Amino acid sequence: MTGQPVIRYATRDDGTVELDEVLVENASIHIEKMNTAQWWIGIRIGDDMWHINLGAVNPRVKDYAHIEQDA
Repeated sequence: MTGQPVIRYATRDDGTVELDEVLVENASIHIEKMNTAQWWIGIRIGDDMWHINLGAVNPRVKDYAHIEQDA
């Protein structure tokens, strides 16, 4: 898994396809809050840059983010 992220999607029961997970090795990651319901993630692997935009469809939704470090 070197050189580009592994991006996996899942299909819901209603047929909607959605982002499930992104796996990255040997990368620099920049996460930035854009507003109360949207986050931007930049992933740099060597000279390549990938962008992920995360957020709620409903702009009234308040965000939640929590980061933990394994001991």
